[in-house]
Amino acid sequence: MLRSFVAAAALVGLLAGPSVARAQPAPSTAPKVLVFPFAAIGDDARASADLFRKNLVNQIDLLSEVDSLDPARAETTLGKPLADARDGCADDDPCMTALARAVGARYLVKGGLLVNAGVFTLNLQLFDAEAGKTVKPPESKQVASEDAGVKSMGLAAMWLFGTTAFLAIECDVPGADV
Repeated sequence: MLRSFVAAAALVGLLAGPSVARAQPAPSTAPKVLVFPFAAIGDDARASADLFRKNLVNQIDLLSEVDSLDPARAETTLGKPLADARDGCADDDPCMTALARAVGARYLVKGGLLVNAGVFTLNLQLFDAEAGKTVKPPESKQVASEDAGVKSMGLAAMWLFGTTAFLAIECDVPGADV
């Protein structure tokens, strides 16, 4: 019985042929982007801020110009939560540059979400570690629903890394001044 098992195993090995190494995709050479957790202020804004951020990261990953970094990996590298790292640097350009280099990012995206009386105001800015400065200063957008805010993240990603205007997203808040 053992002899027939060994023979069958040998036959399977012969039929399968030599092991062939599967080609792995080449690692991306696109610049890396770390999107910090958004600061959240107002009426249960934390969940919405996390949802907006997750959708922005997904939209960034659809762009060919850049790749997002895994936030959990960045936290492990830094040894602290990303929100603490963001807050520790505030608007200190040398600190932001050092933080970006520590995690292997060229770009850092900071943002905030204010929710007040059902109006969502999202603020985004882009820091370029190679330039050592903010290259897209804070820009705000108001929307009247969480769903509209989530949908606006595709245009926000293009605004951060392309040519479209973030404010080109139609503001659906009556009387809002953006």
